[in-house]
Amino acid sequence: MVTPLRQAEAPAPVGPSADFARLDVARVTLEELERRYVLHVYDLERGHQRRCAERLGIDRRTLYRKLKECREEGEDVRRIG
Repeated sequence: MVTPLRQAEAPAPVGPSADFARLDVARVTLEELERRYVLHVYDLERGHQRRCAERLGIDRRTLYRKLKECREEGEDVRRIG
């Protein structure tokens, strides 16, 4: 007999990934969705900006600008790579 996994067994995401995972797409602007997705991918790449930009398919300078905007809005975005 196969027992289905309960939701509590899966590890809950933390950091910006948690915000992206709990996103209510019916109530969010495209700009907010983009900001959260950039932070989500940045978190997945553990702050490595070059890999994050490659994964997003954008130029590194575009990523730097987006992260700078996030910092100016009060997001805790750490510079790692």
